[in-house]
This record gives sequence, structure tokens and C-alpha cells, in this order.
Amino acid sequence: RSARPQLYAFGANTHGQMGIIDTQSSTPVRVESLERVLRPNEHVLSLSCGLSHTLAATSDGRVLAWGGSAQGECGLGDRDSRS
Repeated sequence: RSARPQLYAFGANTHGQMGIIDTQSSTPVRVESLERVLRPNEHVLSLSCGLSHTLAATSDGRVLAWGGSAQGECGLGDRDSRS
């Protein structure tokens, strides 16, 4: 079992901003997709949540982005939504 803290999210997820499959959740759901992209011993230092997107700064100096990006909010060079 990992000692890494786990991230949970709840609320609307119409653009994938929660990082889960369901379109909404009224109870906290573990964000397993984030756990799959974190490197060994890497962890999230801070989160920033917008209306339709989420950004995570990690201990390895990376910034991860997911959710709606209609105006380029995810900073990935396009306007595609990701979850």
C-alpha cells in the first residue's frame, strides 16, 4: 500500500475537470487517473481548480492539467478537453 496521499473530488464533471469518468458525483470519489500519471515518489504539492479545468503542481516540478480547455486553460497548445 502506498503512503502517497490520495486526491478525492466531487461535484460537476461535465468537462472532465474532476479527473473521473462520471459526469457528476455528490459524494467524494478518488481520482485514480492522477495516481496513474504520477511518477514513483512524486506527489501533488498544490491544486488550482477553475470552472472547467484543474491544474496540479507536483514535487517533480511538473504541472499537470485536465478538464475543459475551450480557451486554452490547460496550457497544452490546443483547445481539447482532457480527463
